[in-house]
Amino acid sequence: MRFNFTYAQIQGKFWFGGMGAYLDYKEKEYVPVGVILEKRFLRSFKIGFDAAVVFPFNMKMTAYLSEIGGSDLDFDLGWHVGGKCEVPITFYVKPRTAFYITPFYRYWNIGESNLVLGYDPTDKTWKYFYEPHSITHYYGVSCGVMFEF
Repeated sequence: MRFNFTYAQIQGKFWFGGMGAYLDYKEKEYVPVGVILEKRFLRSFKIGFDAAVVFPFNMKMTAYLSEIGGSDLDFDLGWHVGGKCEVPITFYVKPRTAFYITPFYRYWNIGESNLVLGYDPTDKTWKYFYEPHSITHYYGVSCGVMFEF
């Protein structure tokens, strides 16, 4: 059994989305600090558990309201600690080649942004905008082929 009690890394996430007719872009970097436990059964099967507390930083968002006649807005997003958990399952078909499937869960807690003055084309006025606080529960499954070197 392999124990990796703590780890830290820097990762980034970039997201394009939008509400209605305009595009928005969110960017955040984060440092997960966590634990990995892995157990190999036989030579062909390995299962693990990976859990981490996620510390985000440099969280930004741009709302491209110019696409609908307004002004583009740049927000600094607030942040709160998040988390992640996954269970990687690996089936080796050769000593260094395997298929894997990994169910995962991510928790993002993004705080309210600063106020930004911008032009609102819907009522043709200048006003303050902000990105509200949001919590995201993200579930998924990743799968693929792995080659170890």
